[in-house]
Amino acid sequence: MTPQEKSLKATRQKLKSLLAGLKIDGQDAYQQIKTDIKNSETALNKAIEIWQKCQEIDTATNDDKGELLDALNNLKNDTHNSTVWTAINKYRKDGQDQAQQRQKDYSQVKNAQNPTEFAAAKNEFMNKHEYKNNKQDYDEIYFPLAEKAAEIRAQGDQANSDEKELTKLITIVVSDYTDWKTQLTDLEDKLNKLKSYTQGNKHHNIIANYSSIQQEALKKMINKMETKLQE
Repeated sequence: MTPQEKSLKATRQKLKSLLAGLKIDGQDAYQQIKTDIKNSETALNKAIEIWQKCQEIDTATNDDKGELLDALNNLKNDTHNSTVWTAINKYRKDGQDQAQQRQKDYSQVKNAQNPTEFAAAKNEFMNKHEYKNNKQDYDEIYFPLAEKAAEIRAQGDQANSDEKELTKLITIVVSDYTDWKTQLTDLEDKLNKLKSYTQGNKHHNIIANYSSIQQEALKKMINKMETKLQE
């Protein structure tokens, strides 16, 4: 056995030990992940690094400065890790992927079904490092828009289709705001649709029911999207 083969074998065994007893759709997690990443030693090592970072976050008593979560997000956002990250995320616990398990992110706020849910989710999220790192945007843009979305969802069938469509559009954009340009391939199309609600045409009356703070939040989000398109 060559030194390279020995190294690959040791790397495989390390990942296999980390994933021992875990299943993906009823199948051995190690075998599934190894197949997905083509048994590459570089990819296997990256899978080990990501999994160990997840374990480190799980066992940490606190992460007040958000350093552990930042490290996990850096691994997630590195395009070189996309195949490995996707493979790792096939393993789910309690219906959640690896990222979801370790970061109760903005999704609970943006998907709130009524103002009461929104308020509770917002209060919890304001303790998160993600909020503290981007306080102004959340306070001036994302919270006001999420609040309106919760109000419209609470109306159920009483909300008209245009209101629901705008809420859906805003929710999609806000959920991916951290990397709009790469995550939303149709960013310009979504931008133009959002702008149609602020330019005095037939859609304009929809935002008449938005508070002045919510209207300003929508304008600020549109400005941020325009800036992103120009980068």
